[in-house]
Amino acid sequence: TLTATATNTFSPTATSTQDEYTLTIDKVGSGTVTKAPDQATYHSRDVVILTAIPDAGWSFSVWSGACTGSGACSVTMDANKSVTAIFTQNVHSISLYPGWNLVSFNLHPLNTAIANVLSSITGSYDLVYVWDATGAHSGSGNWMKYDTTGPPYQNSLHNLDETMGFWIHMTAPATLNVYGNLPVTTNILLDDNAGGWNLVGYPSATNLSLPGALSDHGVGTAFSLIYAYHTNDTSDPWKLFDRSGPPYGNDLTQMAPGWGYWVKVSADNPWSIDY
Repeated sequence: TLTATATNTFSPTATSTQDEYTLTIDKVGSGTVTKAPDQATYHSRDVVILTAIPDAGWSFSVWSGACTGSGACSVTMDANKSVTAIFTQNVHSISLYPGWNLVSFNLHPLNTAIANVLSSITGSYDLVYVWDATGAHSGSGNWMKYDTTGPPYQNSLHNLDETMGFWIHMTAPATLNVYGNLPVTTNILLDDNAGGWNLVGYPSATNLSLPGALSDHGVGTAFSLIYAYHTNDTSDPWKLFDRSGPPYGNDLTQMAPGWGYWVKVSADNPWSIDY
């Protein structure tokens, strides 16, 4: 973690009502501005304009809770007071349990190579499967595989990103920490080539109720079934939403970050998810 600090070593721009200070912070960590006494005695309050340029995979906020992301942020402050710009690393943490887990993450990894994405759980898993709904891997049943115990040339799965739901077989419990950039909107093509089945991620930080999570975001009525698998629910791990079934029969009522989802569609449609 790097720290950038300035203690009013820059010159203010005087206006009729305030002094304006500009500080550009381009490091991760935190930057603190301590404002010296007013340059003009008739200025009771001054403004510090922070322009934050976080490193990849980091977000910016100000102590007041205003201003997040990159860009300029104006904070009004009294003389001899401080304002702090805080940089935090973007991480999605997912608890994984022994056996098969069906999960996804909601950040875009800094490096999508599968060994890099899963580096925080190295030694605690042995198999990962992803379903290819386009049919490009039909010779292997549409499955793409990453096997940590076999020769690399036998693996057809090389990258993981936020659009994918994936099965991962854990040999021990562990927490997967994925680091990356926060997406704004993610578009996932739901394809009907492989019997209509798609295995997708949910790249959002917000839970959305069903069926609106799909029907209100580009899919309309062109889907029938959604399945999730909750490994930690040992009595009933499979969760179902059936669009044509009675509501009381659905124990999957919303989509939430961290889970992978099987979605059966009847037509190709782009699914648009806001983070």
